[in-house]
Amino acid sequence: TANVTLKDVNIDCSGIYGSAALITSGDGDVNIELDGNNMLASGTDCAGLNKENTGSLTISDDDNNGSLEATGGRSGAGIGGGYSGDGNNITITGGTVTANGGSFGAGIGGGQNGDGNNITITGGTVMANGGNIAAGIGGGQNGDGNNITITGGEVTANGGNTGAGIGGGRYGDGSNIEISGGTVTANGGLAGAGIGGGYSDYNAPGGEGSNITISGGTVTANGGNTGAGIGGGYYGDGSNINITGGLVTGTGGDGGAAIGGGQSGDGNDIIINSGMVTAIGGDCGAGIGGGSQGNGSNVTVSGNSQVRVQGGKSYGYNGTGAGIGNGGYNDGNGNPINGEEIVPDTLELLADGWIKYYAPGENMNGNEPEPKPYNAP
Repeated sequence: TANVTLKDVNIDCSGIYGSAALITSGDGDVNIELDGNNMLASGTDCAGLNKENTGSLTISDDDNNGSLEATGGRSGAGIGGGYSGDGNNITITGGTVTANGGSFGAGIGGGQNGDGNNITITGGTVMANGGNIAAGIGGGQNGDGNNITITGGEVTANGGNTGAGIGGGRYGDGSNIEISGGTVTANGGLAGAGIGGGYSDYNAPGGEGSNITISGGTVTANGGNTGAGIGGGYYGDGSNINITGGLVTGTGGDGGAAIGGGQSGDGNDIIINSGMVTAIGGDCGAGIGGGSQGNGSNVTVSGNSQVRVQGGKSYGYNGTGAGIGNGGYNDGNGNPINGEEIVPDTLELLADGWIKYYAPGENMNGNEPEPKPYNAP
């Protein structure tokens, strides 16, 4: 194990092709303690803090006096992999950390064509900005974001164009994402989910957001245009999404569900077992379920869950989204069809739990909920 302290370091290699400001290497673990203000900037193909050691990389601030800004060059992550490099086994326990991916690189995670795996944040103030076509935390271009865990801290993750806030880059999936504490804001780039999949396309890989668990904390997830708040990016499904606690707000981008599928994606196997959840579908997307032109199925609301849902309004071509159910679509003859409501499984919903439906376009904080699901027969 190598223990390193960065104290008021400023290394700028941004103008030097193939040069990294700091590289970790070898077979063991590397622990970095932050003291003072530190800045790392790398050249093309390199991450700002370029992780190449096979063990773990842990960034900490035991004295509560340190910060780090790491900026990757083109194709490199802010913290993680360089070109075609994965960003694996990265832990942040404290400090003020800003990670800026270069074009095609994640803020924290994979470089271009690289995945982001086994990334853990337990504390600190973390800002992760994905480069163009990459996730804030997770995969670079063509890369997946897997096994991402947040248990504390204040975390903001911004996906670059077509990347998820937390999850996959362009053509990448986001899976096995767990949030149990802290304050987390995840913003998908254009066509990326807030939490989940990046952009995909018809018959293209990626876009899926699956095995996403939120058990605590305050979580705000905003999908980019055509992406779900939590779930799939454009053309991506959202599946096996479990919320068991916390204060959760999901907002779909235009065409995306709040929780479920991105545009043209389905939302399946979604369980809300506790917590306070607000789900606001983007235009034509469901609150919970399918994105525009997608379906919703197997939705369960149980325990003392308090859930507010709103389907997205119609923009003229496709119909409105359901509160819980399908996204709006068009019948092929120019007629917009509203998304069908499905009946969630509420057999184990307790007396202090509820679901409130709001019509598309209503002010959820000013208007009363609908007496029955909007679009219900």
